[in-house]
Amino acid sequence: MEVIMKKQKRFITLIAVLLVLILLVPILTVLLKPLNARAVSESELYQLQQQQAQIKQQQEEIQAKLDSAQYERAAILDRKEILDRQAELTRQEIANLSTQIATYENLIAIKEDEYQAALQDEERQRELFKRRVRAMEENGEISYLAILFGAKDFGDLLSRLDFISEIMESDEQVIKSYQKAQAEANNKKNELEEMKNGLVAAKTLQEEKAAELDSQITQAVQLIADLENNIAQNAQLIEEAEAAEQELAQKILEMTRELERQRQQQGGGIVSSTGRYIWPSNSSKYVTSPYGMREDPIIYTWRMHNGIDIGASYGTDILASDSGEVVTATYSSSYGYYVMLYHGDDRYTLYAHMSEIWVDEGEYVYQGDVIGLVGSTGYSTGPHIHFEIMENGSRVDPLQFFGDDYIPWW
Repeated sequence: MEVIMKKQKRFITLIAVLLVLILLVPILTVLLKPLNARAVSESELYQLQQQQAQIKQQQEEIQAKLDSAQYERAAILDRKEILDRQAELTRQEIANLSTQIATYENLIAIKEDEYQAALQDEERQRELFKRRVRAMEENGEISYLAILFGAKDFGDLLSRLDFISEIMESDEQVIKSYQKAQAEANNKKNELEEMKNGLVAAKTLQEEKAAELDSQITQAVQLIADLENNIAQNAQLIEEAEAAEQELAQKILEMTRELERQRQQQGGGIVSSTGRYIWPSNSSKYVTSPYGMREDPIIYTWRMHNGIDIGASYGTDILASDSGEVVTATYSSSYGYYVMLYHGDDRYTLYAHMSEIWVDEGEYVYQGDVIGLVGSTGYSTGPHIHFEIMENGSRVDPLQFFGDDYIPWW
């Protein structure tokens, strides 16, 4: 099950990589279009900046995947190293057990030989005893009965009985000594057999453990190979995205300069900015979500948040953070109703999820003017102001311009 889940994870990663490539195609197509002599618009510049932001977000997401793959690869390499050591120790243990088993088999063979020798000695002693009795009777030699009946008196009879008893007892002791040797040899052999069987069982367990370790090592090697392929693919995508972002940044710079030139030819007209930003709400200082990577509150994926969210009551005022020109006042599926202001020197501010827009494109506003009302349109979970600041073609953290003059709510 774990292997299947990892394969599914790798498949999803590959799909994500393909989607990134698909997203980069139209961006690269835009980059190939030369900036011609015709007048350019703020809308065109904003589209390029949006594409640049999208590339940067994709870069961050790919980098996160790359970092994750590299971390996982390092973890699996560490795990494989441990498995290799365990496998080597297991193989050594199997070799030691095999040596011990061979030693016990030799000892068992020795005890078996001793047991058989004792059996043969007992059998020879019994046969010797039988032959002695038969010889005495067949050859007319004095038998046990003759010895008894040949006694001169009762005392002689007792002496003869003692003599016969000693002979019989001697034979019996000899036979018992052989039987004892048999029993000792057999018991020792059984003991050795039991110990050998324990070693064989332990060796079997170690062999099973070695097989399982080898299987895990094989899986780890395959996972490492897959992750290295994934790392190479993501590294290539990052390289391509960086090249695209650099080319797009150059195009944005050229377009910004062209717009500045057009304004100068038109005699200015833009309201002079103050060069500083004010808080875009006069009713709330609460920041519910900061700038940076976060878990998306709707689709629950880790992605870049290009601005800050200011929690405010529905219908309250949204203020122009600095004086400037309204370059965008429209609706999108993600931002909902939003406004973007240009403040000169390649500085922009954006205000999203409005319930109402109070300004028009091309209009000039002063710092602190009401440009719309708080809402929850577009990609939103509740009434708030999504506020972005862009400088020199890149989004920056708005909170750096306000010191501690806000209330974090996360």
